[in-house]
Amino acid sequence: MPSITPVIPIPTILLQSLLLMCAIALEATVLRNQLLMSKKTSIEYSIAMNLFSAAFGWMAFLYLQGVMPEKFQLQLIDLVLFGQFPINAYQQGNFEQLLIFAGIISFFVVCAIEYKVIDLLQAMLEPPLGSGSDLVDKSDQPPPALVKANKTKMASKRIDTRKLTTVFWANLFSTTVLITIMMFSSLY
Repeated sequence: MPSITPVIPIPTILLQSLLLMCAIALEATVLRNQLLMSKKTSIEYSIAMNLFSAAFGWMAFLYLQGVMPEKFQLQLIDLVLFGQFPINAYQQGNFEQLLIFAGIISFFVVCAIEYKVIDLLQAMLEPPLGSGSDLVDKSDQPPPALVKANKTKMASKRIDTRKLTTVFWANLFSTTVLITIMMFSSLY
């Protein structure tokens, strides 16, 4: 009797959840140590960064499914949703090269996304300068909504190299650990 593959890829969902939890913990540790954040803040930022980049990754995967050749579509679905790497070398074609190239590109795209997320979060959540002081005349200050909009606009234009380097190393560290976990999970 032929085996029936499940419609809902529960192992993939469980693996994605495990990988997200590991990435959040690892990246929060790096953020806390390098950017001198509190534990709570680094975990919150790491959760936002990883959930946003994971959602973007799934949207990109679903979009690419529609524009790829059918041969690659089936192989990618087998790999991502069911964890089955194509065995037949004739069917693979350039699949390995495409997969490695996509992995490298996606790493840098995720780094850029996570950097922008942390940059925008810091711009939106930091209190405006002088907000806790009673010595500042409140009538001379712009409304808080305008201050937040200006901070968000400034965050989208400037590049903080320390923060960018921290996000890069956090992402590299977590990606290395996640690839190791995925390799071990494919053995069983």
